[in-house]
Order: sequence, then C-alpha cells, then structure tokens
Amino acid sequence: STKLLVGVFDGHGEQGREVSSSVAKLFAHFAEDLAKLTEAAPMDQVLPRQFANLFSLAQDGLRRGGLAEWSGTTGTLAMIDTEAGCVVCAYVGDSRLIICHNQRVLFATSDHDVDDEAERRVTAAAGEVRRMWVSGIDARRVFLRGSDIPGLSMSRALGDLQASAVGVLNEPSIHTCVQIPGGSAVVLASDGLWEKVTTQEVAAITTAALKLKGDDQGAAVAAKALVSEARSRWIQEGGDVDDITAVVVHLSQETMPPELASA
Repeated sequence: STKLLVGVFDGHGEQGREVSSSVAKLFAHFAEDLAKLTEAAPMDQVLPRQFANLFSLAQDGLRRGGLAEWSGTTGTLAMIDTEAGCVVCAYVGDSRLIICHNQRVLFATSDHDVDDEAERRVTAAAGEVRRMWVSGIDARRVFLRGSDIPGLSMSRALGDLQASAVGVLNEPSIHTCVQIPGGSAVVLASDGLWEKVTTQEVAAITTAALKLKGDDQGAAVAAKALVSEARSRWIQEGGDVDDITAVVVHLSQETMPPELASA
C-alpha cells in the first residue's frame, strides 16, 4: 500500500500517559481498515467522516474509562498517500503538523489555543479563561468558574471531561488532501518542540538533516535533531523539560516508499 497513517498524542494531567496511550492504541487498531476504505474511494471523500467518527469513538471510550476527568491528550492523525502526494489530517490540541520542502514551510496546522472564540464559548458554558504561567509557559487557560483547575491551555482535546463541560471541544479540525511535492517532509510533533523551535527553524533543521543523510537514515536523523535541539533549549532556559515527540516522514523525489522515523 502507498498509504501511511501517522499520529502524535501528547497527554496531560495526572493520567495523561494512560489517556494518550489508550487513544494511540485505538487509532492504530483501525489503521488497516482506514487504508482499505481509501482503496475503494478517494481519501478526501472517505477520511474526513471516518476521522471524525474515530475521534468521537476515542472520546466515548475515555468517558467510560474513568481516567479522563482531569486528564486528556492532544491527537494529530495524518493519512499520507505517497503515490498521490497528498495528506488528510485531523487534530485536536497543539501537536502541530507541517509540510516543508527545501527549508520552506508549505503547510502548517493552527494550534487549538484558547483564542477569543474559545473564550466566548467557555464563558457561555459557565467556565472562565485567565492567563497563567505553568511549567514555563504563559498562556490563556480554561478554568471552572471561581477555581484554579483544570488550567487547560487548549480549546480542543480528547478526554478532559471537566474542561469539556465548560466548552472545550473534542471534535477535530480536518484538512483534506493537502499536497506534498516530491522531496518534501511531513513533521508532526508535540508542543515540547514547537514551544522552543519555530516552524521555520524546524523546516531548516529537517532540510539540513535530509541533505546530510540522503539515504534511508535521513528521517531518523531529522527527528533526533529536532528533539535534541528542543531539549537543549528547554534546559538552557531552566525549569522542567516538556515531553518532546517528533515524527518525520520523508517523501523521495520519485514515488517510492517513504521513510518514517520518530524520536
């Protein structure tokens, strides 16, 4: 198959690791079924609805599982068709996906920060939004009214049942058939990368690594270089080092199997 399903899930809260792991397993379980569906019809026709259903299924499972009252996870899922050179992606939260080519950023998802629209929604649902520093990150955060919890810095997430009750959404934003020219790289990463390394810098580091290692090690070198750069910046600035996960998929100039690596 020329299809590749990749995802990044960054948990938060006391049970964040369990929540993100269970969601990742659920999505992996359906990977083959999703790929089969795209053989019968174009990706951009079948995947948006299937991705939306999958996020909904994940949220239902978390609701029943009992670990997601105050914990949750981001979720960024992408189906890459290496032959057609396009990607369909769905995401909640701030685990950004970019497509870059020769140091240029061709596409980037917009993080689900707590913006003005989200604040209006939260306020209408009897929650409140305030700015607060947590673990070295200054952000607008969602709280139950008159309370200092949960302090979630994103307007969409999976899990987070208490935050969901005050306007945090779990439906994903979906982009259909974003073009990926030959030679491009798709990078998905948790906010531990994006908090310290700009989208433009990520494109430059990835391009340099792929040029340095033109063989099948390029994606692995790029993923490790991104994580290493982010970690050193977290350490330089003191305080806790956030979780940093990066997945790099490199599409060769021809339509050959892509390289996939994560760090």
